[in-house]
Amino acid sequence: METLITIIHVVVSILLIVSILLQSGKGGGLGALGGGGGGGGSMGQIFGASGAGNFLARITTLGAVLFFLTSFTLSMTSSDGGSVVAKAAQENAAAATTETESPVEDASEAAPAEAAPVEAAPVEAAPVEAAPVEAAPAEAAPAANDAQ
Repeated sequence: METLITIIHVVVSILLIVSILLQSGKGGGLGALGGGGGGGGSMGQIFGASGAGNFLARITTLGAVLFFLTSFTLSMTSSDGGSVVAKAAQENAAAATTETESPVEDASEAAPAEAAPVEAAPVEAAPVEAAPVEAAPAEAAPAANDAQ
């Protein structure tokens, strides 16, 4: 299907080029090769005195429309039927999910979904031995009456 549209596209392109070059512009163009204006020459005999301009204008318009349609169709078939914007959004979404996922590749390395409750081990009180307390000498402690 794409080959057929490409062939039509090339034929329309050539038709469009020829029809544009045959039209006479301000300077005459290649339309002057047809024998000039009135009844003389091959162009005047085929299209009539004023028919050449109208016919070439219609061919050019038709060629332009067909060229646009074949260009659009070829661009859609070359993009695998998807929109470029939609593909870019999918690529961005895929990149975002791969960045946020953990680097764990194997399922056995992954943490379990529910963690088992941790039971507290019984705590036994260790015997505390009292340290001997020594009395401070009386001279070292300041007297409460001296402060007054």
